[in-house]
Amino acid sequence: MRAVIWFQGCTIKCRGCIAPHTWEFDDKFRRDVRDVADTILNCANPMPEGLTITGGEPLSQAAALFTLLTRLRECGMEDIILYSGHTFDFVGKNYPGIIGLVDVLIDGPFVEGLESDLPWKGSQNQQMIILTKDETLRKKYVEYREYQCGGIIGSGQTGDKRKVQILARGDYVYVIGIPHQKDSEAIKNGFS
Repeated sequence: MRAVIWFQGCTIKCRGCIAPHTWEFDDKFRRDVRDVADTILNCANPMPEGLTITGGEPLSQAAALFTLLTRLRECGMEDIILYSGHTFDFVGKNYPGIIGLVDVLIDGPFVEGLESDLPWKGSQNQQMIILTKDETLRKKYVEYREYQCGGIIGSGQTGDKRKVQILARGDYVYVIGIPHQKDSEAIKNGFS
């Protein structure tokens, strides 16, 4: 079981983003970092097997992200994936402390029109960069990436392996996973 944190606020604002509602910086979305960490650490017993951090753009709140990652690592959280619209080179140069606390970085901006069939990326330009020093975790992600890419890392020439779960609750639609670009408009428009 994985937990997911969506950071609110984005300075990149990619055209065609599936989550433009996460772009706004607004105090009504503000949460104490310790409370967020405690929620993740206590959301299941045992603790979730991994954590995915996305947004918005998590690096738009780099200090809070660093504090959160540090707290989670101190408490034994393993298998942390970070999505960022910035490239690996930019993140490594400007946020080396954050890079040192994540196991996998999915990097690069969402590019409308660069469709990908891979379930872990919204557009073909994005990369899965495996950073973990844990050999078991590294092997898991290398195998996953190779399987998803048909054995050719980064080829993107695969069958449709993308799975998305959609839940409707009251006035809200929750999308779990990354939909195909061709399906994103229908999701954003409530399937109308």
